[in-house]
Amino acid sequence: MFASQILASLLLAPLALAHYTLEYPTARGFIDEEEVNFCGGFAQPSSTRTSFPLSGNAPVRWDSHHAIGTVGIYISTSTNPSNWSDFSTTMAKSWFTGPNGAACTNIDMSKLNMNLTNGSLVTIQMVANGGDGNLYQCSDLILLSDYTVPSNETCATDVALAANATATATPSLGQSASAKASSTSGGATSAVASASSSAAASAGQKVGVASMGAWVGMGLALVGAGVAVL
Repeated sequence: MFASQILASLLLAPLALAHYTLEYPTARGFIDEEEVNFCGGFAQPSSTRTSFPLSGNAPVRWDSHHAIGTVGIYISTSTNPSNWSDFSTTMAKSWFTGPNGAACTNIDMSKLNMNLTNGSLVTIQMVANGGDGNLYQCSDLILLSDYTVPSNETCATDVALAANATATATPSLGQSASAKASSTSGGATSAVASASSSAAASAGQKVGVASMGAWVGMGLALVGAGVAVL
């Protein structure tokens, strides 16, 4: 019984540690094994967009289930972004290193120099890479000039401003295109789109499979030891 419990814990451990969840603004959805795909596998915009301030700092919160190495947040003004070319112009948040667990950063849409106005429909796509491939989450927003985020949705500790938050390298992006980020003023970042395959996602999946095999092997060894003792 004890050995089987250990095996179950070991089998679940890599799943719990593999990904992250976008907590605010509301994500399109979450399917663990689909997070390696564009917008986390959710190709269509949400039927209900999350209201978000047109100006002033507003939070983006997530919960990492492993030590995320590099994080970036892209923005698209397309009403139906379907591939990376729709996100290739500007970053809502330049690349930074993110910690394990709950974290947040602030975004001021008015500082992105994108001519956004009251009622603009935008989509943000968060990209996180902890060394085992890119993971994606999208949130569809409507920007409002008179909107204030709920009082419980704040970001007092912006991890992108931490002393050790500067990303030393940016991951290769994309399912249908890749983008190379370069810093600009005002927190916005230009990205040059180039042709690419889904190599990053495939690499992440291969690493995940290999890691799962290692965990299963450890679990079976422990179960065998438990049987031998019994």
